Amino acid sequence: MEAWDRIKDEKPNMLILDVMMPRKNGYELCDEIKKDDQFKDITVLLLTAVADAVPSTTYTHIDGKTTLADDFIPKPIDLDNLMEIVRDNL
Repeated sequence: MEAWDRIKDEKPNMLILDVMMPRKNGYELCDEIKKDDQFKDITVLLLTAVADAVPSTTYTHIDGKTTLADDFIPKPIDLDNLMEIVRDNL
């Protein structure tokens, strides 16, 4: 919930969100961002422990969830992989 307030104030170009967050999970926050015309162009990367998180063209399905995330970063995080994903999504 604090993240949404900061997004409104700072309008970042990219966000890296964990799927597991208190009060509002990464899926929910990503969906709010992508459905808001003011923020829908923000690149959203989700951290996930799901090994087979592979994005499709528009939606990605993970554990029965559908999200508009731009990409997924598998856990445990490999710093080189993280930097490559960030560069690819800038």
